[in-house]
Amino acid sequence: MKLARVEIENYRAIEKLDLPLNPRLTVLHGDNGHGKTSVLSAIATGLGSIPGQLTDVSSVRFLKSDRRGSRQLRVGLTTVDGIAWERRVGGPQKRNVLRELKEVVEAIVKADREGTGPLHLPIVAFYDTDRAVFDPPQRRRGF
Repeated sequence: MKLARVEIENYRAIEKLDLPLNPRLTVLHGDNGHGKTSVLSAIATGLGSIPGQLTDVSSVRFLKSDRRGSRQLRVGLTTVDGIAWERRVGGPQKRNVLRELKEVVEAIVKADREGTGPLHLPIVAFYDTDRAVFDPPQRRRGF
């Protein structure tokens, strides 16, 4: 599963972003504080829908601090295979935007249970900057 497009609205400092991704490699670069980590965090939250489709697995959720004001927060992802879904807070709810993703995840789970064919699972590893850098008082306390 490769992402082809990321759409972000009202997430942290990002008011609106429609970012096409290269299927081979996308590099985000820029000065500190210009939103690179926000883009990656939004993608991680959007991908958090995948474990949410499985039983007994927790998913990545939006934090209150992620929302930009009182407007609707939305992260939409599209794969190179055309599978699209979104996660949002505020605005119109209850639209079944995860239906196609749920069907894909169910097919993966079924193939795993039945042992049919090779299994291609999406693997995502992401560590937000909060986990990579500690404040000096936390270092002194041994955290």
